[in-house]
Amino acid sequence: LHLLSCSQVTVSCETCGAMMPRGEIAAHTTASCPKVVVACTFAEHGCYHKMTRSDLHQHMEQATQYHLQ
Repeated sequence: LHLLSCSQVTVSCETCGAMMPRGEIAAHTTASCPKVVVACTFAEHGCYHKMTRSDLHQHMEQATQYHLQ
């Protein structure tokens, strides 16, 4: 029963498959999971593109002109 809730048990991220202690999953999903869909950094300025976190850097490079308009 303890293993079902233990924060130190290794589990896989449901989104990207990375293995880590259960206690780190929430922070991983929020801050670093490469497969989580995120909004563009410029969403509050009118860019409503969404992409995986791993594609965000490429979007920022390719959409520079759009972001500056």
